[in-house]
Amino acid sequence: MNRTLCVSALVAAVGIVVVTPDCQALPVNSGNELASHYQRAKTQAKRDELQKESADKLYFFRYLKVTKKEPIEGTKYFRFETVEPSSDAVVTFEVKKKESLKLVENIQEGEAMAVTGNVRLLGSSNPVKIKLDPVVVRYKDHLAPKAGRELMSEVDPNAKK
Repeated sequence: MNRTLCVSALVAAVGIVVVTPDCQALPVNSGNELASHYQRAKTQAKRDELQKESADKLYFFRYLKVTKKEPIEGTKYFRFETVEPSSDAVVTFEVKKKESLKLVENIQEGEAMAVTGNVRLLGSSNPVKIKLDPVVVRYKDHLAPKAGRELMSEVDPNAKK
C-alpha cells in the first residue's frame, strides 16, 4: 500500500512537470518565410510589425548559400555571410558552439547550410539584412529544395504550417 502510494505520487509529480507550459519546447519559425515576407512587404508599417514580431525569436533557415566564411581573429570561431535564396536577404552570424564548429569545418564558400538562431536584427536596407545570434548549425544543406518534394513540415515536425 505504502509503495503504491509513493509510486502514484511520483507519477503525478512527473506528470505535472511534463505538462506545465514552462517545460514546453519553443516553436521554431521558418526564417526563409520571414525573409520572404519582409522583402515583399509593401509598407514600412508592415516591415516594422515583422521586425517587432521576429525580435529575439528562434528561426530555422535552410538553403543559406555561403558567400563569405572568415575566421574571427584570435579565436577558433567563424563569421559567416550567407544569402537566403527566396528573398536574396543577407543573413550574417558567428559560429561559436562546439558541435557547430565541427560541422562548418567542411562547409566552403558557394555551399549551403541550415541553421537555427535568434533574430537580433532585421533590417530594411536593400538587400534585406538579418543578423542571428546565437546560432546552431544543423547540417550542410542543398542550395535549393527538391522541386515539389520538400516542405518545411516534412523536415521539422515543429514547424508552423
